[in-house]
Amino acid sequence: MIKNEKLDSLAEKVARRLNWSQLRLSSNRLLPLAVFVIIFALFSIFANNFFTVRGVLNLLVQTSIFTILSTGSALVLIVGGVDFSLGAVIALSGTAVVAFAVTGMPIWISMILAVSLGGMVGFVNGFLVAKMRLPSFITTFAMAISLYGCLGALSEFAASHARHSPCRVAWATWPMSPFSRSFPTMRPGQAL
Repeated sequence: MIKNEKLDSLAEKVARRLNWSQLRLSSNRLLPLAVFVIIFALFSIFANNFFTVRGVLNLLVQTSIFTILSTGSALVLIVGGVDFSLGAVIALSGTAVVAFAVTGMPIWISMILAVSLGGMVGFVNGFLVAKMRLPSFITTFAMAISLYGCLGALSEFAASHARHSPCRVAWATWPMSPFSRSFPTMRPGQAL
């Protein structure tokens, strides 16, 4: 009887070691990877230019922004928080670049200020959640609503000053843009 108990306990140990759920490799976790591999293989076979250096680089460039953003969001979720203000911060920072540029500020300074503005919003969110112990759900949701309100005012400011600005923004040269013929744009090498 004692030998059988030892064999049973040895079998249980081996079964536990081979258990997929203990290795955290359940079929639910492997399903997205399997779907990705299948889709990648199908596109590689049936699309002519998909599995070329240019195609893969294009795919990496297009997904890099969302990869960076999702990494930041994943870190927030890992520590048990939630951040609803990410989209509003991105929109505010992008609009701030244009708003700073149309006031005549050099574009590189506009970019640095816009990134700093986004960092300050993140700092305020972090301070309210970590130091003031406010719930991240409410704090970031309220921040998102506030930022969308500021975004409306900032975009109106940028739009009203864009036509009369000494700085002609690059998107005005896009062929389908309604502004492509309405005012001159920057020439290559022209200082802002």
